Amino acid sequence: MSDDDIATYIGWNGYTIYKENISVQEQQMLRKELNVKPFVPKSSLTKPQPFPVYRESKNKMYVPRFYGMEVYGEPDELRIDDGKKINVNFKGELRPKQKPVVEKFMKHIKKKHSGLLALHTGFGKCLNFGTPIMLSNGKIKMVENIKVGDKLMGDDSTPRTVLSLARGREMMYDIIPTKGDKYTVNESHILSLRCGYSNGNKNYIKDKIIDIELKDFLKLPKTIKNHLLKGYRVPINFPEKPVDLDPYVLGYWLGDGTSSYPQITTIDEPVVEYFKMYCEEQGLFLRQGLGRNNITYTMSSGKANRKGISGSSGKNPVLNMLKKHNLINNKHIPHIYKCNSKSVRLELLAGIIDSDGYYCNGCYEVIQKNETLLDDIIYIARSLGFAAYKKKCEKSCMYKGERKTGTYYRTHIHGEGIEYIPVKLERKKANKKKQIKNVLNTGIKVVKKEVDEYFGFEIDGNRRFVLGDFTVTHNTCLALNIISKIKLKTLIVVHKEFLLRQWVERIEQFLPDAKVGKIQAKTIDTEGKDIVICMLQSLSMKEYPKDMFKEYGFSIYDECFPYKTKIHTENGLINIGSLYEEWKNKEVLPKILSFNRITKKFEYKYMSFAWRKERKDLIKIKMSKRVINCTPEHKILTKNGYIEANKLKIGDLIISKYDKTHIDNIISPVLNEDYGYLKVTSVNYFENKGANRCNKPYVYDIEVQDNHNFVIGSDKEYIDGPVVSNCHHLGAEVFSKAFYKVVTKYSLGLSATINRKDGLTKVIKWFLGDVVCKLERKGEDNVLVKVINYETTDEEFNNVLLNFRGQVNYTGMIKKLCEFNRRSEFILRVLYDLLKDNPNQQIMILAHQKKLLQYLHDAIKHRTIATVGYYVGGMKEKDLKISEGKKVIIATYAMAEEGLDIKSLTSLIMATPKVDVRQSVGRILRQKHNQAVVVDIVDSHSLFQRHFTKRKTFYKKSKFKIIQTNMDGYQNGKWETIYDPVNNIKKAFSKTKNEDKLLQGVCLIEN
Repeated sequence: MSDDDIATYIGWNGYTIYKENISVQEQQMLRKELNVKPFVPKSSLTKPQPFPVYRESKNKMYVPRFYGMEVYGEPDELRIDDGKKINVNFKGELRPKQKPVVEKFMKHIKKKHSGLLALHTGFGKCLNFGTPIMLSNGKIKMVENIKVGDKLMGDDSTPRTVLSLARGREMMYDIIPTKGDKYTVNESHILSLRCGYSNGNKNYIKDKIIDIELKDFLKLPKTIKNHLLKGYRVPINFPEKPVDLDPYVLGYWLGDGTSSYPQITTIDEPVVEYFKMYCEEQGLFLRQGLGRNNITYTMSSGKANRKGISGSSGKNPVLNMLKKHNLINNKHIPHIYKCNSKSVRLELLAGIIDSDGYYCNGCYEVIQKNETLLDDIIYIARSLGFAAYKKKCEKSCMYKGERKTGTYYRTHIHGEGIEYIPVKLERKKANKKKQIKNVLNTGIKVVKKEVDEYFGFEIDGNRRFVLGDFTVTHNTCLALNIISKIKLKTLIVVHKEFLLRQWVERIEQFLPDAKVGKIQAKTIDTEGKDIVICMLQSLSMKEYPKDMFKEYGFSIYDECFPYKTKIHTENGLINIGSLYEEWKNKEVLPKILSFNRITKKFEYKYMSFAWRKERKDLIKIKMSKRVINCTPEHKILTKNGYIEANKLKIGDLIISKYDKTHIDNIISPVLNEDYGYLKVTSVNYFENKGANRCNKPYVYDIEVQDNHNFVIGSDKEYIDGPVVSNCHHLGAEVFSKAFYKVVTKYSLGLSATINRKDGLTKVIKWFLGDVVCKLERKGEDNVLVKVINYETTDEEFNNVLLNFRGQVNYTGMIKKLCEFNRRSEFILRVLYDLLKDNPNQQIMILAHQKKLLQYLHDAIKHRTIATVGYYVGGMKEKDLKISEGKKVIIATYAMAEEGLDIKSLTSLIMATPKVDVRQSVGRILRQKHNQAVVVDIVDSHSLFQRHFTKRKTFYKKSKFKIIQTNMDGYQNGKWETIYDPVNNIKKAFSKTKNEDKLLQGVCLIEN
């Protein structure tokens, strides 16, 4: 096709249209339709400025790929390269639910080249209460006692770290092996099975490991699930550790030795010779019994002791060692022997077999009265890769003319390599068995039980771990798996630094051979890399060489959907970060002081938008004694108009609000009494390291109606400060810039939800295409919402604060709640009661203001109610990790919406009201729990009552059970169900007043 015949093509600027092929009217239509503006809350009196998501040159128009394909069809030509090939292999296994998603996406991009995946986070493996799990050190721990950070034994004898926990209720099933111990799992459990043979299907090859969800396993044909797929066990390799007592000697003594001292019974000369040799090494001699006891041999010190090692009477080292391991009258295999090198375990097992074992038909039989010892013997045998199962039996004998019957425990040890057990007795030496069957494989039967509590966890590695009986079971990284299939150089775009770190960690884990680079601020590390992770802000705001991204064949957009700067508002100085949080929460906003360039007057205007991003390189502007920090591109209002901060020069005059009652920092008042200048004295770059407790390099901006600027203040009481411009809206606009800079043959958008709050989901879809696969939660979370109507007769507290326009002063009302001592004490009482009801839960308390959080934190700590830690902006990573382990976590709502990911959280107390609590509640649903609890404290003011109505709608939609009480009801433990997702119960509830003097305390917060 010649250039003359081409009307459209996909090139490095996206879907390209030659203007000569479309009319002027059509061009105007494109400009209008592709000029978009975000949604703003209804409380805003103005709308943000629209922005274009198209580009154009003299002869061409560039539009989003899928918008162009929808309007004009498939392009006539593809003018972008496939990208540079990479060789990366995926280490691990996807979950069963993820595999069809990958298959569907790979099939989709063969034609469409790009798409969105909207997938909620999944859960790890889950087992029933009391299921034994093997730790990496060989010890056994019950699943309900597993905690984050524990090291489990993997199927390859290497540790698996527990990353998170899961608790909940679900239909349970018994997994009953043909031989071995049954275990109970939940319906969503992933079985790890091994193919017993090949059946001609490439999916079922002998010895192939298949991880399959239990629900899917039950749907398989009988021949596959009953015959082909087997549960399996694995041998374990433990590191060698020094032992004091010879393992063969210990094994023989355990099998048939005298429990109270180092004596054995034998008629076998090889055994006697071995013990004599060992006794000589220890400075002992082997004393044979006399008469009827001539088959007993005692390891004795006597006169022959040369070492003088303390033992019984201070001279028997073997007795001393038996005592050291607590073996006297307490026969068991010490842990250091159970979890030692293969040779140590084989020698110990050989001693047991020579003393108390019987060889017949290719297997060893061991019978013990001591069940604990037999369990240890089975552990040793299984750890060596042999099959061994316990069976209870009855044995009888005649004693003084009377038949005595007792309960004993039997095991048979067999399998490949049994001939290598180094027994000393010829009659007990095993022959190599020509065995086709793998004795470590065992058929399984699945029996449905009832809904019950389960315990689970997410682990790293290939997510397979070992149960206490050496059975292997399975415990994500879907996008990385796709990279390994596409095998093209990949760019991953993220908007948060913590996401960048997470991607690096995951790549190291699942694509260990991949070379990883980074684009962030001034760092451009892309040469020779397979995968490059790029910060969205850097990609959108900086200019890069045009050919820099041409070698990428695949791009992934993850989650495509300075705090202390004070702003003058009608309610006084407020941190710009706080304004951002209030705007984000759709709360009533104060008006912002701004400058009218026409009238030369300062006036209060409504704030219509706010946003936040991460930015490390900032500029510090000094003006007399005043300082402001901002991004280099931020525009500052000067005498000569707006100038970008990085272009300011010393001596430039910045328009400033002037307070005639205080003339510090203002050079001179001009025109109006409140209008003056600040002279720039220095302009320097510095690195943004966050503010207060926030170690994230956040910067904020707001949109102000009409004047499009605002006044930066200081901590002083007077009102003055420089005027700065607000920027344009970020979010979808930023993404649209990125999409035009990076155009790859294949693209993937990842998100838990595709619905953007700014209403610009369509923009993302125009660039990345439609949703290929969407998996959502199915209302399966077991959540109990406890609503408490908080009431008091305090007139000042009940009074509603209004601004000068007669509107509710939301910020002032929140401040009032936070500083009302009796309310704070009531929250502490609720916390105390929650912990009393269930000491094992982990509780998060959320509030808007840090003063309240500090009050609660200090009270919890000083009254020793529980361990407590902060989780607020500005904390170092190590301190956040410490807080994650506390019983009570104190956090701001803003932090709860910024990647707080503590999967062990089970309960939430909302100490101050908020309209949208979807993300806050979601923090205690990162994993399933038996029952998550939300405490919703509803204040009596009409504003907060309206907020609760919206929260209640969310609770019902999510199918959370809601119970409600008031102050008297709480005091007496009386609750009413106002919504039950099962029975759809709705009841009216009457409120009563309460003044409980016990809830009154001393205020620790200064007004």
